[in-house]
Amino acid sequence: MTNNDFYRDLFIQHIPIQEVLLEPSLFEDVPDDWNIIVTDVQNSTAAVSAGNHQLVNLAATGSIVACLNIARDNDVMIPFFFGGDGATILVPDIILKECLHALILHQENCQSNFDFFLRVDSCKVGDMYKKGGYFKNYKSKIE
Repeated sequence: MTNNDFYRDLFIQHIPIQEVLLEPSLFEDVPDDWNIIVTDVQNSTAAVSAGNHQLVNLAATGSIVACLNIARDNDVMIPFFFGGDGATILVPDIILKECLHALILHQENCQSNFDFFLRVDSCKVGDMYKKGGYFKNYKSKIE
């Protein structure tokens, strides 16, 4: 398995998520040369209170879609987590620059179209490991 295929080659769990969470051995270490991208709509609570819940969600999902499109075009599978007002996306080095570029464009579009500032940042998984953290992932199929 190349590191670019980490998520593609991850075993798909076919057990209820409640059981997966109780069994740490089902989780795999994310390769240290992968990257964590995080996006977040700044002041999203105020935006939601002002009735812009759907636009906040749109900004967050747009982050995921931008990276998934780039991953697809490069034949890479990537995991992501939708957080409502942002997203966490794991990507290998091969698509990091392209994803960050797309997210900066998305950031500009969010600002000009919704008047939201979309924060975008990334860090190397290996840097988290060096600081004593851990980062594990699993893949399940929801049926």
